[in-house]
Amino acid sequence: MGDAARRRVEPGELDFPGFIVTPEGTPADRARLREAGLQHIRMTPAAFVRDRLMPGIQALEDGNRALTRELADAQQGVGVLSVSGLLENAPAGDRTFLQGRDATWGDVRDRIAAPLSLVDTLRARAARTAEGRSPIILLKGRAGSGKTTALMQLAYRLHTGADAVGWVDRAASNPPHTIVKQAREQRFDAVFVDDVQLFKGGAARLLEDLNANGETLVVAGLRTTREKEIDAAFPAEIVSSDEPLGDDDLRRIIETLDSNALIGKLKQFRQTHQKVDELRRICDRGLLAAMIEVVSGTPFEKLVESEFDELDAESQWAYAFVCFSDSELIFQKRGIDRADLLEIVALPDQPSRRHHTAVRQLISMNLLVPTPEGWLRCRQRTIADTVVAKVLKPKKRDLEKLVGRLLYFYAGRAAHIKDRNHIDRRAMIRLLNHDTMRTLGLNPEAVRRIYHESHPFLGNDPHYWLQRAEYEIQMDHLDLARNHLAAARGCQGGEQDYFIRTAESTVRLRSARRDPASLPLRQDALKALNDLDDVVRKHRGLARNAFVVLIKEGVKWLHECHADLTPREYRDALDLIEDDIALGQECIADINQFQAAVHSTAMIRTRLRATAPGIPL
Repeated sequence: MGDAARRRVEPGELDFPGFIVTPEGTPADRARLREAGLQHIRMTPAAFVRDRLMPGIQALEDGNRALTRELADAQQGVGVLSVSGLLENAPAGDRTFLQGRDATWGDVRDRIAAPLSLVDTLRARAARTAEGRSPIILLKGRAGSGKTTALMQLAYRLHTGADAVGWVDRAASNPPHTIVKQAREQRFDAVFVDDVQLFKGGAARLLEDLNANGETLVVAGLRTTREKEIDAAFPAEIVSSDEPLGDDDLRRIIETLDSNALIGKLKQFRQTHQKVDELRRICDRGLLAAMIEVVSGTPFEKLVESEFDELDAESQWAYAFVCFSDSELIFQKRGIDRADLLEIVALPDQPSRRHHTAVRQLISMNLLVPTPEGWLRCRQRTIADTVVAKVLKPKKRDLEKLVGRLLYFYAGRAAHIKDRNHIDRRAMIRLLNHDTMRTLGLNPEAVRRIYHESHPFLGNDPHYWLQRAEYEIQMDHLDLARNHLAAARGCQGGEQDYFIRTAESTVRLRSARRDPASLPLRQDALKALNDLDDVVRKHRGLARNAFVVLIKEGVKWLHECHADLTPREYRDALDLIEDDIALGQECIADINQFQAAVHSTAMIRTRLRATAPGIPL
């Protein structure tokens, strides 16, 4: 207490009231406190925390919410970064990369990562054409096949060759048009996009805009499980990271492991060719899995499961939250802010010492990796995917609790945010998404409980009701879907929302298929087609889902119910669908989902045209 009170405070230094929490002191202590302008709270710090900072105090919760809003706002603005800056600020490379951690720029710069021929292939494909145009290159491969490391190695090679190189990280939060603007302002010779599937339907447009008609080399990584985000006809050079490694590559990996004292189980083989053959066998399951098995001596999936099982309960929850956020399910967000993680794990209470201890333990075990910005990530995203698939999904009750807590937290954080590109809003939307809920494999009642848990924050958000409705449509519970869509329409902005109109049309068309002879349902279905037609003609390329629904649901309804239509209704419905397909070919021909809907209904549409009443003109 003496040192705190003796320091003389300069005028104006304390613009806000100052407090000190300490037991009763001497009269001299109290005089020094008055001189310092500090208000004395006469109790022990432990008693103050217990009595004054207990969970449930509304003023504290309001203040905490305001602070988290400010923090969320401060985390905005991540876009394209300069590789020169990333290298300058990168810590030294570390051999933990060889034990299954994501590559850092220090690992690439300090040659911890083995130089593989995949980088040479990418470099050869990156050459300008005879006309002087730089290509777009897509590096496709399975999770854990070394895509990100190869991209970083090529980016580093170009940088050392005096090229100005940009990097779009998985943590990018800026919208595509801002990223393109940043890249042009910095005049990059090459731009690399790690995990281009982050941008979903806008991925192809982003790559084309960055390429600027051949002015800038663009190289992007794409998981094979997300290939649908880029149309098969997209004009890009395709390189696969799934090709079997050659003997030279395998020897380089062995040399790298040996020089870092991580040769592990390969040491038992005396001859180099024996080591190469064994590593080739292990690599059938992917490069990451092979590296981990060599270093640890345990098969990849078994190691991931045992690492989780050996943690105490608090550490398991903390690790599970980060893995789920890092996984492909929630690929819109990479990692969790450390303060956020502590708050999520402790819900509904405040973080305690045991929660802090659990997080520190995970970091010390290298299961979580801290970033300079204060975020925590799983050491490798493929490991996060494996934890979700092999550990969390089989434990349905724990999975429900985990997703419910995450959605509750991000709903409280992002409910007030209108910017759909805000990083917390994107995380919330991804958690709300009906496809995410379906992919979890939970029973419908569990999913409804998860949604309902966030209801206090999102009850006035039309997107919340829309996702609930879309989930019920997928479960074929159309009455509940109608209820939720009516609630969505009743929210501010819901009345004219074309996503809501599209979902309503889906419900009408499916309801009509249940009872083809019902005149009211038939009229509803015809109205649904006209509504969808209105949506696609007003919003064109923005209404991709409406095009898909009109084609798939419209054709199904017409195929199953055409016998109960009048000749005029039949011809008008078929003409409307065909005209809107033609419109879609003009404005969204490069969208995979649209073309898939067109191709999957082609035979049925041919039969419908052949049996249409009347004489074709």
